[in-house]
Amino acid sequence: MELSSNNATYIHTYIEGILKDVKQEPRARMCLKDCMEFYSTAVEELQEAMEEFNRKEYYWALSSVSAAGTDADTCKTGFTELGVDFSVLRKQDNDFFQLTNICLDIIAKIYDSKV
Repeated sequence: MELSSNNATYIHTYIEGILKDVKQEPRARMCLKDCMEFYSTAVEELQEAMEEFNRKEYYWALSSVSAAGTDADTCKTGFTELGVDFSVLRKQDNDFFQLTNICLDIIAKIYDSKV
């Protein structure tokens, strides 16, 4: 989960760098700004998931990690709905999606073994 959180923080910073490029079209800038907010929220949710996991609240940890993944998916959806090219974040988004899925798998295995 910490790796996922660090990755979300990296993506947030990466987006800030892209936004410094004044050549971004207005719709793309809007999507990127939304994504910054989504990834910021994802970091908070992953930090909460780590706390829940440490308290052995596996169900809630699953929920928080899932919410972080939904934030990333919502970022991508914003680009799609506005017809904006998502390639600028595709690799970062895919990496984050894989990391959160790994977290979900691990937590689910632990949760299932405790139930």
